[in-house]
Amino acid sequence: MPPHLYRTPLVLVVAALATGLTASPAPAGELPTRTVETTVVLNARNQLVMRGDVTPGLAGLEVVVQRKDCRKATCAWKVWERLDARSQGRFRSRIEAPRHGSDYYRARVPQHHGYATSYSRVWRTWTD
Repeated sequence: MPPHLYRTPLVLVVAALATGLTASPAPAGELPTRTVETTVVLNARNQLVMRGDVTPGLAGLEVVVQRKDCRKATCAWKVWERLDARSQGRFRSRIEAPRHGSDYYRARVPQHHGYATSYSRVWRTWTD
């Protein structure tokens, strides 16, 4: 059976929306964050692929795809793949859906060139 995916927003985004906070420029002394947009698609070979775009992006920017196998906040994110963004900050990584249970994936861009560490949305994958 084909793998499934489900996009789960980050807890911080949900908390910000629940309290009515809106995005604002970073206060003085704090670094701005990058925007990390991701999608997960099933390619022609029936493989799950996370595609992403980092803004502002540049070629060679390090992107770390992370995975964890439980939803609890106490579970640690583990490095799935380290890669360098291509031109314009684009990247892609093959991910997997477990036979039992669910896995969660996100992309992380470390602090670099005056920007704070930035994260993408969290994606949940599973197999029926």
